[in-house]
Amino acid sequence: MFDTLIYERSGPIAWVTLNRPEVLNAFSIRMRDELFAALEAVRDDPDVRVLVLRGAGRAFCAGLDLKSAKTGSAAGGVSDGLRAQRRIRDIMLEMHRSPQVFVAALNGAASGAGMGIALATDIRVAAPQGRMNAAFIKLGVSA
Repeated sequence: MFDTLIYERSGPIAWVTLNRPEVLNAFSIRMRDELFAALEAVRDDPDVRVLVLRGAGRAFCAGLDLKSAKTGSAAGGVSDGLRAQRRIRDIMLEMHRSPQVFVAALNGAASGAGMGIALATDIRVAAPQGRMNAAFIKLGVSA
């Protein structure tokens, strides 16, 4: 069902793992769409009470996958870039609209869009190596 995520259920807990460890779970267009679909499915499942979001490997999410953005929907110019950013924003709004409790398990870096998603959760739990970074400020873009 998903290529960039792992979705698991354990009783009333859903586990969503960002699964691109080779690029520190950089947030690609495909991952964005798959995460949105997973959140919609969880929202509509009354048996899920908690969703834990985590990253595979040594990072939570390194932020926007800039290589993917150059070839994806954001490659068409400013209006396409803004539309892509709104879709990332919609993920965070979906989290707030859902009745479930959202937990971010920060096993490493959460940068850019990854930091935004982590901050949108209700609870954040960080390992000692957990870090947050607003890297997009230096690039002049924001999700």
